[in-house]
Amino acid sequence: MDFKALALDAWSITRRTQALWWLGLVSAAQVVVYTGIVASIAGPLAVLPQLVTAPSASPTFAESQLQGLRENVLVAVADWLAVHGTALLLGVVAVFALWIVLGVLDVASQSGLITQAAASRDRRPTSFRVGMRDGFHVWWRVIGLLAIAALPSLFSMLVMALVVLFTMTLPLLRGAAPDPGAALAGNLILSPLSSLAALVSIPLGVTVQLGMRDAVLADADWRTAFRSGWKLLKTHLAEVVVAYLLIAVVGIVVTMVAGVLLAVVGVPTIVVAFAAGGGSGLTAIASGLFVLAVVSLVVLMPLAVLNYVWTSCVWTLFWQRTVGWSQRGATMTSGPSITLN
Repeated sequence: MDFKALALDAWSITRRTQALWWLGLVSAAQVVVYTGIVASIAGPLAVLPQLVTAPSASPTFAESQLQGLRENVLVAVADWLAVHGTALLLGVVAVFALWIVLGVLDVASQSGLITQAAASRDRRPTSFRVGMRDGFHVWWRVIGLLAIAALPSLFSMLVMALVVLFTMTLPLLRGAAPDPGAALAGNLILSPLSSLAALVSIPLGVTVQLGMRDAVLADADWRTAFRSGWKLLKTHLAEVVVAYLLIAVVGIVVTMVAGVLLAVVGVPTIVVAFAAGGGSGLTAIASGLFVLAVVSLVVLMPLAVLNYVWTSCVWTLFWQRTVGWSQRGATMTSGPSITLN
C-alpha cells in the first residue's frame, strides 16, 4: 500500500469537505470534555497516594513536618468543601450531563465521518445533517464496538478508584490516618496494571476502528464487525502497524504544535487574568482557570478537529483499499444513506 498517497488523499478529503469539519467538531468537543473529566478525577487520585506515601526518611522534611503537611491539606480541602461543596456538586452534575449529551452525539458523528469521507472520496455530495442521520441509524452497533475499545481504560480507572478507596477513603472515614505502606502497595499494583491496560488498548482500539467501517459501510452488526476488524488486523498486520504509526506520528506533531501555541498565547493571557483577579485568592484562581479553558478551546479545538477528521479519513481509506471495497460494486439498500460504486 502507498501510505504517502493514503495520507495525502486523507488530507485532501479533510481539506475540501466542510461537513467533516463540523462532524469532527462534535467528536473533538466530546474528547475535550472527557479529557477534562479524567484529568480532574485522575489528578487527585494520583496526588493523594503520593502525599500519603511521601518518604519518611526524606532529607528535606522530617516525619513530623510531613504529617503536618498532610493534616493541613486535609483541613484545607474540608474547609473549601464546606463553603463550595454545593456549587462543586452542581458543577460536576452539569459537566457529566454535558459529557453524556456530547457522548451520544459523538457516537453518531464518528459514523457520519465514515460515510461522508466515503462520499467525498467518490465526489458525491456531503452533508453534516446526512452524516448525523447515518450515524444515528447505526448508533447501537457502533456503541457496542466503542464499548469494547473502552474496556481497558475503564478497568484501569476502576483499579485506581479501588486503590484510593481502600488506602485513603476508608481509613479517613474511620477517623484513622491512611497507612503509607498500604498506599505504596496499592501504587505498586496499579502501575503494571495501568501499563498493561495501555498496551491492550492499542490493538483493541485498532480492531474497533477497522470494525466500525464494516459496521457503517458494510451494514454489519457489531459482533460481525468486531470479528472482521480482528481478522483484518491479523491478516494485514504489517500494513496496520504502518498506518497506526503514521497516525501516531502526526498526532505527536499536532500535540507539539498545540503545546507551543498554547504556551505562546496562553501563558501571557493567564498571567493577565490572574492579575485582573487580584493576584491572589479564589478570584484570581477562578479567573485564570476560566481564561485557560477559553484559550485551550480556541487554540486546541481547530487542531483537534483537523487531526480527528484526518485520522478518521485515514482509517476509512485504509479499510476501503485493504478490503477492495471499491471493486465490490455494492449498493447499500439499507443502513446509512451512501452508495458505493
